[in-house]
Amino acid sequence: MIMGTRSLDHAVFAVDDLETAHSTFERLGFSVAPRGVHPFGTHNANIYFRNGLMIELLAVDDPSLYRLSANEQNTFTKNDAEFRAFVWQQGISQIVVNTTDASADHQAFLDAGISGGSVVAFSRDFTHPDNRTEKISAKLAFATPKNSKGAYWSSCEDKEAPNSIASEILDHSNGALHLVEVVTVASDPADLTSFLETVYRVQAGRSLPGSLAVLLSNARHTVMQPHVVVERFGVHVSPLETVCRHVGLVFEVADIAATVCCLKNSGIEVQDHQSQAIVFPFSCSHPFLVFKQHHARSAPQLCQHNPAAHAGPETKAPRSAGH
Repeated sequence: MIMGTRSLDHAVFAVDDLETAHSTFERLGFSVAPRGVHPFGTHNANIYFRNGLMIELLAVDDPSLYRLSANEQNTFTKNDAEFRAFVWQQGISQIVVNTTDASADHQAFLDAGISGGSVVAFSRDFTHPDNRTEKISAKLAFATPKNSKGAYWSSCEDKEAPNSIASEILDHSNGALHLVEVVTVASDPADLTSFLETVYRVQAGRSLPGSLAVLLSNARHTVMQPHVVVERFGVHVSPLETVCRHVGLVFEVADIAATVCCLKNSGIEVQDHQSQAIVFPFSCSHPFLVFKQHHARSAPQLCQHNPAAHAGPETKAPRSAGH
C-alpha cells in the first residue's frame, strides 16, 4: 500500500461535559492539556501523542453562542450540532487531516461534491501547563460523505501554533506513545473509496476482506464492516444508521502489561483480544480504545514499571496545538 504525504492531525470526541470527560481520560491514564475556549461557543481539552496526533475532547461551553453560530452556518458548530442530534451519545465526531492550504482543499472538496460546508478560520488562546499562554490560529476545510450525518472530516491549516509542547503533556501514565489508527465502520467500505482518496490524497487499498485502509505518514485510517471490527478487536458495534461511523482509536504503548496494570489499578474494565487491551470510555460499545504493544519485549515487566521511561529521545512536539 502506498503511503500518503499527508498526516492525520487529530480525532474529535464530542462529549457532554468537558470536566467529566477530562476526568474520565485522566483516569484512563492520559495526560490532558488545559482547557481551551473557542469563539463560537465550544471549548476543548486536548491529548497529545509523540507522532504528532492528538485527541480533542469537545463540549458546548456557551449554548446561546453555540446555537447562534450553528444557525449562522458556521460549519464547525453546525456539523457538531448535527452529530450530537443524530447520534444522541458521546463519540468520535470528526477526523482531521493536516494541510498547508485549507482554501485549496475546500475547492477540491467542492469539485468532488463532498464539501461539508464553508471554510472556518479562528484564533484562541493556548494555555501551557505552567499557565503561559500563546495565541493559536487555524483555518479549516470540511468534507462529508454523501448521506452521512454520523461522521465528519476536515483539514486543518495552522496559521499560528506554539513552538513546542511540554513533555509532561506527551507522557501518559498508561504508556501510550502513539495514536496509530482510526477505525470507522461502514456497511460497504468500498463506497467510501473516492471520498477517502480525495480527502487524504492517497490511494486506498484493502487490508482485509471487508475493509479499506489509507496509509498516511504517521498513522492509518481503516474503514471496516462490523464483522471485521469483531474479528480484529472483539467489539460488537451497534447497527449502522448512516453511511459510516467513527468507532475506535488504536494506540501503541511502551509495555502492554504495564498498561493493563495501570488501567486495572484505576478501576477500568479491560477486555483482552489477541494481546490487545480494549477499553470503553463511555457506557456503550463505541467509541472504543485499543492499546497494543509498541515492540516485542524480551521479558514481562512489573506493574510498577514506568512506561514513560521508554519514550526516550523519540519525543517530538506535535505539529499543532489543535483546535
